[in-house]
Amino acid sequence: MDIGPNFSFLPGDPIGFIVIPGLTAFGPPPNAPSDTRQDVYTISDDVIYTHGRHDVKFGTLLNRFFQHLSSPSLPFGEVEFPNLQQFLQANTILELAGSPGSIIDRSYAFYTLGFYVQDSFRATPRLTVNLGVRYEPSTQYHETNGHGANIINPLVNTAPTVGLPFKNPSWGNLAPRLGFAWDVFGDSKTVVRGGAGLFYDVAGWADPLYVSAAAQPPFSSQSEVNGVPFTVPFVFPPSTVPGIVREVKYKMQQPFMAQYNLTVSHQLPFSMAASVSYVGSKAWNLSQFTEGNPVVSTVLPDGQQFWPANAPRTNPAWGSIVLDSFTGYSNYNALEAVLQKNTTKGLQFQASYTWSKALGVPIAETGAEDGPGGVPGASFRSDPNSLSVDYGPMEYNIPQNFRFNTIYHFPKTSSSGAVAQILNGWWVAGILSAQSGLPFNPALATNRSRSGINHGSGGTDRPNVLPGRDNSNITRGQTAGCLGVPAGEQLGTTALYFDPCAYAIQDSGFLGTTRYDSLTGPNLFDLDFSIVKDTRLAFLGESGQLQFRAEFFNILNRANFALPSPYTFAAVGPATGDVESPIPTAGLITSTTTTSRQVQFALKVIF
Repeated sequence: MDIGPNFSFLPGDPIGFIVIPGLTAFGPPPNAPSDTRQDVYTISDDVIYTHGRHDVKFGTLLNRFFQHLSSPSLPFGEVEFPNLQQFLQANTILELAGSPGSIIDRSYAFYTLGFYVQDSFRATPRLTVNLGVRYEPSTQYHETNGHGANIINPLVNTAPTVGLPFKNPSWGNLAPRLGFAWDVFGDSKTVVRGGAGLFYDVAGWADPLYVSAAAQPPFSSQSEVNGVPFTVPFVFPPSTVPGIVREVKYKMQQPFMAQYNLTVSHQLPFSMAASVSYVGSKAWNLSQFTEGNPVVSTVLPDGQQFWPANAPRTNPAWGSIVLDSFTGYSNYNALEAVLQKNTTKGLQFQASYTWSKALGVPIAETGAEDGPGGVPGASFRSDPNSLSVDYGPMEYNIPQNFRFNTIYHFPKTSSSGAVAQILNGWWVAGILSAQSGLPFNPALATNRSRSGINHGSGGTDRPNVLPGRDNSNITRGQTAGCLGVPAGEQLGTTALYFDPCAYAIQDSGFLGTTRYDSLTGPNLFDLDFSIVKDTRLAFLGESGQLQFRAEFFNILNRANFALPSPYTFAAVGPATGDVESPIPTAGLITSTTTTSRQVQFALKVIF
């Protein structure tokens, strides 16, 4: 290993970014300093017309956008290793860096146009119906400095086309809306409400364009070399094929979502009200990273997909193309229950419970969204030829979520003078949060399938799951042990949250059988509590008072753990019959999602 006197990956620059699966990546941020300024100029107006049982509202919202993006991806270079052992032996997965002379600044200008009309119609004294429609397109994005370009068809085109960054898909954005409110018995105590509508994302391409600016021919590019001994400064052999290209799909589809809900609310005694709701949504054409120039695969007689060694990419004019394909989709279904009490005798509270499921495929727009467990590459489709392989719980899926908040004002004493000033004005408040853990899946540190996803980086492929193993026995009980992991170790702990012995490395060239986001991380339980004293200050006016606050965050001092390290195997062994010890940090939890107990005192003057 030749590291040179200054450990510079690129001549004259500071040390670059180092990635070792299972350990915290270190080095300067790989995308800093960046510039993501946005200037928006808005004109809007609304008109309301009432006639008989109709309340008609219509209006417009016009926005002029200027987006200034600078994406210095890997300005000092990056190196990835399969595991700590291979790092010590100077064996890399890949080395990559932004190419000298790349133009990484972009400035886009466009308008969004919004027009709507809505009629609230009182069909009967007990039933009101809302009908409406919104038309909300955007104009074509233009790069004001002439740096717009796209490889219109990455599978065929051998050169980029300078001009539009993508073809505007928004001219058909017609969004109907429907809602109703029904007073069931006419006494305003039991009410049924519902609604449904389409919603479009018309100004949401700043992040994909920011990501693509770092490696967008002919103005910018990134160089890479795979599997070479680690030496600095990096040496990228001359090549007629660009190492890495980043693009958004030229003929993208418009992202949109259908939302729908139904709620039954009922007034209860003691100033309380309860409601039960069904809430759902379904989204299409969401931002999603995929491989735009896949390695050529074959389908074996048993139906399995196989990537041969050294197989070419579909379009030999390009290397890996990190493509924001806008092919993602998701659906969400939830049952929500709320019990609320208005303030009487100094007490108010609200309790809410949500039982839900969010399913879909990996969705991300920027490199900061690294997918389950913070694994770079996990936000990519693992199979460029199939969406269903990566269908599962979404990153934000929380099956059960409970919240309770309350405020209680202590009764005032009948005393007066100094005694009243001391005893009156006290109140307490609390917030309780309890929820299920977030999903994640085990990952391989190398591109075992040889699919070439994300220029062959690790984190995309998943291992095989052994028969009879699932979330119930992979994160609970004891491990049966395997090579490098002694039997009998307790699972579900910070040292070994999931059992790496439930998995095995698949043969090279194949995808693993583990489903996307098949495991559930640690639960969260947090209680915040406040004690407050309000003291009247007459000289500050009618509302003048001095407020003393003692606030206790995570008062129970419970450790709410983050997701464990999901890297399970380095997967650097032979092509078939591979048996390898799990990475020592597999299943290790090293951080929390909430702070330890914190106490805060404050004085606040209100006037």
